Amino acid sequence: MRVIDRFFAVLPFAATIFFVAGVVHIVSVLAMPAVAPRDAMTRLIAVAPQGDGVVLLPAATPGREIMPYEDPSVALGFCRFDLSRGLYRVRTNIDSEHFIALSFHARSGRVFYATTDRSALRGKIDIAIVNAAQLEALEANDPEDEPAPELRLVAPAATGFVLVRALAERPNDLPNAEARVTSVTCAPERAPQS
Repeated sequence: MRVIDRFFAVLPFAATIFFVAGVVHIVSVLAMPAVAPRDAMTRLIAVAPQGDGVVLLPAATPGREIMPYEDPSVALGFCRFDLSRGLYRVRTNIDSEHFIALSFHARSGRVFYATTDRSALRGKIDIAIVNAAQLEALEANDPEDEPAPELRLVAPAATGFVLVRALAERPNDLPNAEARVTSVTCAPERAPQS
């Protein structure tokens, strides 16, 4: 038997092995977020099991980070939302000299919106996290020909969390950055009835 004949005899088996290995790899990568025991929300719930408002996370230290890739010069806080309790309002006053960022996550950890202090209007960030029904109720009560008084985000899931980050420009500024994080309000509010 010639070498070329042996090659063609083994080729279907090799192709099958590569195909099965590829399918197993893709399925395992896609299934990992659903079966991972410590997703982002689980790690955050361990820090603050209940309550509304922004919870300040402990300072990042090597090997003991709650969230991956934490920067020790950034104060980090979070709040949880559950739209079954009503829409959630996230508000804060901004000074133009200090960086603050908000990122909005579904329960799985997927980001569905992010903003910084640069998008503040008149020194304020005012965001309503809603579902489709709550958005309709808000829009029904809006005055015609006027813009909405806040940014309205339709969340992809009923539960999730908001991460708040404030930069400490120098190590001794960390308490001020933490104060900016905890000054953000995050609380449920009943949507107006249409």
